[in-house]
Amino acid sequence: MAELRIVIPDRLEAKLQSAMPDYLDRKGFVCLLLDKALDGVDTLGLAKRSEQASPSSSSIEETTSIEVTKTKTRAKPKDPFSGRQLPENAIPDDLLDCQQLLREFWAGKKGGRTGSIFNRVCRKLRTWPPEMRREALERAINSGWGDVYEPAISKATQRVQQPSLTEQARALGMI
Repeated sequence: MAELRIVIPDRLEAKLQSAMPDYLDRKGFVCLLLDKALDGVDTLGLAKRSEQASPSSSSIEETTSIEVTKTKTRAKPKDPFSGRQLPENAIPDDLLDCQQLLREFWAGKKGGRTGSIFNRVCRKLRTWPPEMRREALERAINSGWGDVYEPAISKATQRVQQPSLTEQARALGMI
């Protein structure tokens, strides 16, 4: 709801007090008058300036003498991580090995940018060794992803970890 400050001249204050019912306070009465007077184009029933017959008519004079100023409502403070550029000291010390890649990822990532999203990405990266961090960030940057994903184990790594069928057969004494 917008807050308004209305300054009413003394001559209108007297009219307002005399017309105001006992069961309404001044604020409620002014709101009721505005609610009843507003038409579909928010002109309080008045013609546009170009259509006014005489600019000195009393109803126009009374309406224009009311000064209305909007009071700004307090906005939530902006999240420092909401922009494409990370704050200066945002990168944790334990992730400085991939600082440049992390900044590049954040600048090009899809989706939202908040402090909690940044912290989640950092928690994921901390669980991986430095080589996997760099690979995950590079893949996310190149693919335009909104998150980092654990890199798949490459075929070369799989061969080293799993002996071939021939080697398994020799170890069992089948060959």
